[in-house]
Amino acid sequence: MNVANATYDSCRFDGSITIAADNIKITRSLVNGGVVNSVNGNNQMRGLQLTDVEILGATGTDQLAAIGTENYTCIRCHIHKTYRGFALGNNVRIIDSYSHDFRRQPEAHQTAASTHGGSNVFIDHSRLRCESDKYACSNGISFYAANSNINNVTIQNSHISTDAGYGIGFFYLNPGNGKPYNVFNTKILNNVFGSWEYGMRANWMGTRDGNVWSGNTQEPFDPVCRC
Repeated sequence: MNVANATYDSCRFDGSITIAADNIKITRSLVNGGVVNSVNGNNQMRGLQLTDVEILGATGTDQLAAIGTENYTCIRCHIHKTYRGFALGNNVRIIDSYSHDFRRQPEAHQTAASTHGGSNVFIDHSRLRCESDKYACSNGISFYAANSNINNVTIQNSHISTDAGYGIGFFYLNPGNGKPYNVFNTKILNNVFGSWEYGMRANWMGTRDGNVWSGNTQEPFDPVCRC
């Protein structure tokens, strides 16, 4: 897609979409058998807004997120059968969306949403579940401070779960493991956690540097069978 400010409504796109222009809107549409990505893998969605869009992934062995990484909004997006869910970079908004049931790919590192660094991410009233082949999910949501600091992220009023790993994992300030940066001003608020394997969260960094964990609750479940 290479026409700036264009709107695509009630469309079926067979295969992947490549965003090559600013401020594209896609509404009430299906991406069937692919993902939404950027030109030459530069991560730039350029102000893309998806509203009432289903992304149904393709079979294969790619390791692409359904959408990502920079400068996009998803409102009532439904993502499934892709390799991963949302890739979170700078300036991302996800509202009323559902990411789940990923393509089975053993020995993968899958997440419903993840960041390797970025700022200004807002997720509200969404359902984020990593569900795949046994142990293919790293966590429900992963924060990897690998490429830059993670700053000004809010995840609130959402349901978070996974069939392996932690509900949310934070990995930072560890150059030996390729995560040399820090996590600042991150707020995890009023979420409900469903199933996990090891725990609701890993490596939470307390309330320093503007980080807040508040109002989060755990649904009753059996951690042995992760259900």
